Amino acid sequence: MAEKKEDQLPKTLAGIREKAQVYSDKLEKRLGTLTRRQLTILLAMIGLLTLLLGVVLGYFLTLPRSTRPSGADHNSSSNSQPETVSEVGVLRKLDTPQDGIEFYLEKEDGTQILLDVSDKFDPSFIQQIYEGTAVTIEGTLTKGTDGAKDTLRVEKIVIKS
Repeated sequence: MAEKKEDQLPKTLAGIREKAQVYSDKLEKRLGTLTRRQLTILLAMIGLLTLLLGVVLGYFLTLPRSTRPSGADHNSSSNSQPETVSEVGVLRKLDTPQDGIEFYLEKEDGTQILLDVSDKFDPSFIQQIYEGTAVTIEGTLTKGTDGAKDTLRVEKIVIKS
């Protein structure tokens, strides 16, 4: 039985072209027999199906991806809830990176907030342009637990004038 199926398959490009031509002729003959109303309904259905497919794919391809902030205790639930904040200070580079975090914000009172810039900004760009500059940084702040520093996931950097 399997040998019959293999024999029915076209072996060359010319054979494939002939099969495609046969199917094309059949389709053309069927579409030629449709009335104007049937053709309009067919095209409307194809358009609606394409639109529906686009909406469904768009929904699933753009689902928000939750990412956990770096440097925070992921097991605690109530005391390390992230909050959106705006912080002012001087941008500095860490001597040794911690968990992929290379920069921190030194506030005027001397406290430090670790900056997670990996999602939005290129670290080499930050180092060249912003390092040592007074800035206002907006983003999501996650409070550190057990003496750990707070971590700010950077959304926006504004140079302080």
